[in-house]
Amino acid sequence: MTDVTIRGIDDEIYALFSAEARKRGVSIGELVTLVMRAFLDKTNEMEQNEINSISSIEVSQKDLNEVEGRVGFSSIPKVEFMDDVTWDLFSKKVAYVRNVAKLTVPGNFPRLGVLVLCKHVGKLVMR
Repeated sequence: MTDVTIRGIDDEIYALFSAEARKRGVSIGELVTLVMRAFLDKTNEMEQNEINSISSIEVSQKDLNEVEGRVGFSSIPKVEFMDDVTWDLFSKKVAYVRNVAKLTVPGNFPRLGVLVLCKHVGKLVMR
């Protein structure tokens, strides 16, 4: 662990942040680490590859392995992940699925694991 001194934090924000840490039963350092991790995750998500605005796509294990980094799918009526895509690969390579009318994934994927990556998905089909 690294010890850090941070100068110039607004007093009111620090008091609210400190109160939130106490409410959660964690130290300020632990909460700062969580916030930093969330910030970096969000920043990384915004820098992801994105496939969008096509009528449909079928995604295979080969497709995901060939793409550099993570990929997001947006504004596509139909997105289907083929049966050769494992949950491990899906969770490592898929950044998000947004504005999709129908998303189809292999039936052995954890439903909630898939849904936390989704926003505005009309129908989830577990094949």
